Amino acid sequence: QSVEIRSPEATRPWQHVLEPLSGYLNLGAELYGDDNLHGEAFNFGPRAEQNHTVRQLLEDLSKYWHFNDVNDAFTVTANIPFHEAGLLKLNCDKPLFIMKWQANLEYQEVIKFTSEWYYNYYKLDKSMFDKTVEQISEYEDIANNKYLEWTA
Repeated sequence: QSVEIRSPEATRPWQHVLEPLSGYLNLGAELYGDDNLHGEAFNFGPRAEQNHTVRQLLEDLSKYWHFNDVNDAFTVTANIPFHEAGLLKLNCDKPLFIMKWQANLEYQEVIKFTSEWYYNYYKLDKSMFDKTVEQISEYEDIANNKYLEWTA
């Protein structure tokens, strides 16, 4: 089924849910040992080079969903009843400098993880619990192989 989008050229900082979750878990561990961080605000997000347009994201996702023609994956609507920012960015310097936290997945890995999870949910009769645990394990393996500071 095709999805309807409003702003195909809008740019967003795409990330998988495991990215900010790893940041919040790391922050919890830091807060346990450092009272000075209480009340501080943190953004956990992807690297700046992971900003892609909505159109690019949908084109990349559609490949995993086996669309023969990417144009069948979405339609663009002119119905935009409100202002929508063309560019969204997150400044994630603070967790990098204070906790050495950084995002783990590259853009194509984000696409793969997200596509596979939703494809399993909507198209295959598989256990989503098992798929989720599998992806968490894969996420941890990727982070460990990169020797990310927060995995220690």
